[in-house]
Formats: sequence, C-alpha cells, structure tokens
Amino acid sequence: MINSAKLIDFEDVPQDLRGEAQTLIAAALSEAGKQKSHEPLFIHMCGIPGSGKTTYTQRFLSNTGSFNLVQFDSVMESLTGYQQDCKNHGIEEAFLRWELPARAIGYHLLQNLVEGKRNIFFDHSATNRKHLDLIKSVKKHGYQVEMHFIECSVKEATKRVNARQATIQRHTPLGLISERKQLLEELLPHYEGLVDKFLRVPT
Repeated sequence: MINSAKLIDFEDVPQDLRGEAQTLIAAALSEAGKQKSHEPLFIHMCGIPGSGKTTYTQRFLSNTGSFNLVQFDSVMESLTGYQQDCKNHGIEEAFLRWELPARAIGYHLLQNLVEGKRNIFFDHSATNRKHLDLIKSVKKHGYQVEMHFIECSVKEATKRVNARQATIQRHTPLGLISERKQLLEELLPHYEGLVDKFLRVPT
C-alpha cells in the first residue's frame, strides 16, 4: 500500500481487511485524479469532537474542488464489517471494533496522497501528538501546511454529539470530549509555531 517510509508510525491494516482497504484506497486515489500540484497544500483540521469540524469541512470543500478529503469516520462508515456490526450489535459496539482499522486505512490513504503531491484536506481532531511529526514530514515533502482550529466549549460539543448520535447514528464516547480538550490545550501552541498558517474559527 505504501511506496516509501511512513510519514509517522501508524498501525498496519489487519490482514483480513487488506483487500477491502486496497479497494477503498484505490477508489479514493482514482477520484483524486492524476494531476499533481506543484505547490501542494495540506489543511489539517483541529478541534474536539462535536466542535463542528465536519460541517466546516463540507462548507469549505463546497467552494473548492481542488482538495482531496481524508476523513477517518467516513472510512469507517464505508467498511462492510462496520455496517454489519451496526445492524447486529449497535453503533457503540461497531465503533469500538472498527475505529482502529479505519484509522489505519485512513493513514495509508493520506500517505498515498502525500506521495502523489495532491492537495489534502484532513478532517481530524489533531489531538494525536504524533501529528506534530506528521506535519514536519508533510512539509519535508514540499507542502505548505495550514491548520484550521474550530473553537467550541465542552458543553456545546456534548450537546452536538448527543444530537448527532440520535440523528445520523454516529457514536462518539462522551469522555473523549473533555479528554481531547485537555490534549489540544497542550498541543495548540506547538501547532501554531509549526504550521505556515493557523486559523481560529469560532462556532
């Protein structure tokens, strides 16, 4: 799946899932097209669960067709096993089983897009400390890097997560909201000093 050294250390896709993973990645790369960017741009979203990252992403991408979206939740929701487990065991159990495999597939897709010099929009919380190294690696590949931070309180994010689970059946453990808020408070100064452009977006 990967032609060169990994951008950061991430888990490999489970053996029994590699066929489906290859198909998903190939489909995404096909949609990305063959055109490379001479000045590639990497936009890394940032924010706690329920802050409005996906809504912002959809609005941003509707105004430009030049970016390739990497979104781990969408990868997970496209997996046959996740869909079956949602029906048979419920969305919470399905999330626990498929979050990590989907993440592995998502990182493989991201790596392939970086190797292909595509413009990338990465819908992610940015609460993984390894993403400091990810951004450094992406910059070494010739990318300009922006971070768009969606500001939101824990109280408001919790309301949105509960509403989202009721309407679109997407599960997020509520404990992650406060946990990731603390992580971001620690990481944000490092991101601000690392990226080429840091944008705060109030919600």
